[in-house]
Amino acid sequence: MYLANEVSGQAGFRGATIETDVPGMLTLRLKVDDGLVSEIEAISVRQEKPLNGNLIGTQTMMAPPWMTDFDFNGFAQPEPVLVKPLAPGESTTADKMAGVANSYLYGLQTGNSSSVPFTGDCSIRVNGTQASDNPAAQAIDPKQPDFRPHTLGCAAQIDSGLFAAVSQLRRQRILLIDSEKGLVLMVAEIDHPADKLQFELPNVGAIAAPPAFRIPNTYLTTILYKIRQGRIAGIEQIERPAFYGISSGWPK
Repeated sequence: MYLANEVSGQAGFRGATIETDVPGMLTLRLKVDDGLVSEIEAISVRQEKPLNGNLIGTQTMMAPPWMTDFDFNGFAQPEPVLVKPLAPGESTTADKMAGVANSYLYGLQTGNSSSVPFTGDCSIRVNGTQASDNPAAQAIDPKQPDFRPHTLGCAAQIDSGLFAAVSQLRRQRILLIDSEKGLVLMVAEIDHPADKLQFELPNVGAIAAPPAFRIPNTYLTTILYKIRQGRIAGIEQIERPAFYGISSGWPK
């Protein structure tokens, strides 16, 4: 997938890579000044699971665990909502698109979806796995078998309070806005201090912290939003757990 913004002189790419037989996904931003490339920002996540029984993946012994494992097979086809062209009247100004995209992570941090505009059919995919309205999603705490956050819709996941309980948004930065396609590309640094082994969720009760959030870590996350008529219609996150406090390397 390609994005472009002539006003800012930037272009973006989101697509598959193969590096020494290990598949992955690359998020790329290019900035052009006077016809020359002046900035290249790249975030790559590769398959961590053994492939065909003979590859050990790319994760080290000391790397933190994942909440949702990266599954390259989940990217065999782009999400239909992301590539569907906007119909006449469905486009949104770049400034409003930026506000809508920023509102999502802020909503997760507060556990309140009231200020986050979603379409009725909004969907979320994380690391190639359907992460909203997924009836096959598993419970995160066996003692609370009915709480399966990825079975919930986009707004209900925020309101569950799970992400507000375990994570702290340190920084989010919009890389590129393509108004013509209704796409916003963002990178975020999300910290998990692992300071709670258990927490209370409204309407659920006590939940044991998932293993992924029992070790301090930071998720380097790239997010691709589809915005239609000022509302979020689709979210695709690719996230990589890394050492606590790590930065994407770029200034605000």
